[in-house]
Amino acid sequence: PKAITMGQLYGESDPNTREWADGVLASIVRECCSDETEVKKWVIFDGPVDAIWIENMNTVLDDNKKLCLNSGEMLGMSDTMSMIFEVNDLSVASPATISRCGMVYMEPESLTLSPLVFSWIERLPELLPESLKSDLLVLFDTYLEAGLTFMRRFTKESAVTVNCNIAQSLMRIIDTFVLKLNVPEGFEPPKPEVIKSVADNMTSIFLFALVWSVGATTDEIGRSKFSNFVRSECSNNGVAIPFPTAGLVYDYCIDLTTGKWVEWLMTVEEHEISGSLSFAEMVIPTKDSIRNIFLLEKFLTHRFHVMCIGPTGTGKTINIESYLMKNMADKYVPLVTSFSAQTSANDAQKFLDTKMEKRKKGVYGPSAGKQYIIFVDDFNMPQREEYGAQPPVELVRQAMGQVGWYDTVTLDFKKIIDCTYVMGMGPPGGGRNPITERVKRLCNIVGYVEMDEASQKIIFNSILGHFLADFEKDVSKMSSKIVDATSIFYNKVSNDLLPTPIKPHYTFNLRDFAKVIQGVMMAPPKRCISGTHIVRVYVHECYRVFRD
Repeated sequence: PKAITMGQLYGESDPNTREWADGVLASIVRECCSDETEVKKWVIFDGPVDAIWIENMNTVLDDNKKLCLNSGEMLGMSDTMSMIFEVNDLSVASPATISRCGMVYMEPESLTLSPLVFSWIERLPELLPESLKSDLLVLFDTYLEAGLTFMRRFTKESAVTVNCNIAQSLMRIIDTFVLKLNVPEGFEPPKPEVIKSVADNMTSIFLFALVWSVGATTDEIGRSKFSNFVRSECSNNGVAIPFPTAGLVYDYCIDLTTGKWVEWLMTVEEHEISGSLSFAEMVIPTKDSIRNIFLLEKFLTHRFHVMCIGPTGTGKTINIESYLMKNMADKYVPLVTSFSAQTSANDAQKFLDTKMEKRKKGVYGPSAGKQYIIFVDDFNMPQREEYGAQPPVELVRQAMGQVGWYDTVTLDFKKIIDCTYVMGMGPPGGGRNPITERVKRLCNIVGYVEMDEASQKIIFNSILGHFLADFEKDVSKMSSKIVDATSIFYNKVSNDLLPTPIKPHYTFNLRDFAKVIQGVMMAPPKRCISGTHIVRVYVHECYRVFRD
């Protein structure tokens, strides 16, 4: 109900022509009333209930059982019709509404995670050996509850999550490794060595999935705690191939051919900077960008929706866009849009509707054989209404959960197929709003964290070193010293100069680090001929970025 305006829900008269246009609900109720069979008919409202749109339902929900429209029409509900409201909470609903409905409270704790785990294990590819299913159950019993309890108690999350979603995220990550064994009939079955490599490395795949589901939503401090937790659990349970001792468990991925853990940087070849690129176009692979792109590829090629959450300057947009534009296979077509505070659900729907082709009656999507990857940046920017809902977010939730939306003109339900959604957003605060829990449950959440010092230095050393290579010897040897100094300075400033009540927006991020280096790269080679010159340029840039 929140993915469309109130006029589109009940119907409204056009202010210019005074002509009445029906709403989605009116057409659904009319359709149900005209069906005189004894079949039970349910009208389901899946979305937040607030005191405004629901007040108009009061005559429907009490003994009158009539929907009264602004046009003066009254639609009586038949005895075979009932209404269901599926809501997250009733914090903004009026007592008048609540007293007219029966309440069913679903308690998350009472369900536990075992039904999810059992049903998922039943659906595993048949080619996997039976013994593997019992091994997986043991792994879930050993690590999942303990990991969730540890994460909830000792780490801070960048976005609030629920246990069921994190458990499903873990299963989806394992799916990205095992679903390739599901080969349709008539196609060549996978080679025995492929099945063996998956079966033999299942413990490692599970641990990798645990790290990137249970441990993926926290910040840097939380990651180091969770890393120690996973290592101690592995040693207590005698894991055959434990994580290497250097760094964090987040720094490694599993190589299925050898069965060993390898560092992310080892999985890509050396990167050379080409001279013609502008500063903003230079992308240097670091372990952060490599692993985030690896996870993106895993999810998107298996049609799982992804939500990337992290502070400004951690490379969410550039990572996702560079991957979508350059590395995706031909059958995937990227659509990039970004939400602002003023975006309405109708704007978002119009943008997406213009890109869709009609496949058959009521079914729309990309041209046949293609898949849309829809990237929505700044997903939590839209302004919240008086009662806290964000219509564009509700529209995307409807598209992911119900696979379509209502056409606002013809009022028919349009099924939208072959679309996978990627959302980028910063943590709530400073103009960005907290989003509803009910959209997060449909996605795998990948947390982006600030880069560690080693990654910062790799990036800026290679960019600045490449730029200063043509300068005098005195100047070019200063490049690593400048980067080290900026790193020390940036860490000191961002830890000590915190936002004040007068300047609450004053948070330093990696963009400030980049601005200093970018400023130094404006030095002209002909005039900057000694170490003193480049240092003076550098000091000037630090004043300009940090002191100002």
